[in-house]
Amino acid sequence: MCVTVERYYAVCRPSRFRVIHTRHYAKRLIVGAFVLSAVVWLPMCFIKTPRKLAECLCDQISLPEDAGSAHRALWVACVEIPRNRPMRWYRVYSWVRQTITTFIPIAFLVILNSLTLRGFVRLKRKRGEWNRRSAGPAATGDAESGGTTTQGLIINQGVADSSWYQKDHNIIHLLTGVVVSFSLTMIPVGVCNAFYTGSRSNDYDYQLFRAISNDLEMLHHALNFYMYILYSKPVRLAFKDLFCFC
Repeated sequence: MCVTVERYYAVCRPSRFRVIHTRHYAKRLIVGAFVLSAVVWLPMCFIKTPRKLAECLCDQISLPEDAGSAHRALWVACVEIPRNRPMRWYRVYSWVRQTITTFIPIAFLVILNSLTLRGFVRLKRKRGEWNRRSAGPAATGDAESGGTTTQGLIINQGVADSSWYQKDHNIIHLLTGVVVSFSLTMIPVGVCNAFYTGSRSNDYDYQLFRAISNDLEMLHHALNFYMYILYSKPVRLAFKDLFCFC
């Protein structure tokens, strides 16, 4: 989210970009991300406690019917909620938690990246108009001197336009890829964590969905890393320098 905000300001709010593009601002956001994560997940520390299965008063954990008496000595993560009390508060907490950690970031990222793409396309059009306007008077004025300067200007302008076109294309592809990959890989894990309760421990269909969603979350982190490596020349050069230094 922080990277998305910075990118949005760089393209759509350039006058305010210097305000947030500082080391102090970055440190505050990094610390804030860790603090928010700790606060959001802190209630999970008080929901379960290690107990022997025979002493666990909750029916959130179950064993197969053919399990022997030896299994009763197993230690389990027991949910500290009596059987006669519903888990409505936990379900509310789980949905609030996933809304903060998954659904809001997805909406935030999709909206801001869409606005950034729109702003970037507008800047691209303006740059093309400025290039055409700046090339026009120069071409007219140099035509009287034999056209040598004009020809060189056209060649240099073509090289610059080609370079900018490639950079623009890379950024557009990067932003589109980030939005699509984030949405497809993070929505399943958000829904999975919101619906999770200990009673689903032996539900095969849910555990299969949980495994797939967790794999998608790991895939998201990998895709995010490789997309920035492939589309960002400064990042590629930084990694090259790092490996050369090592």
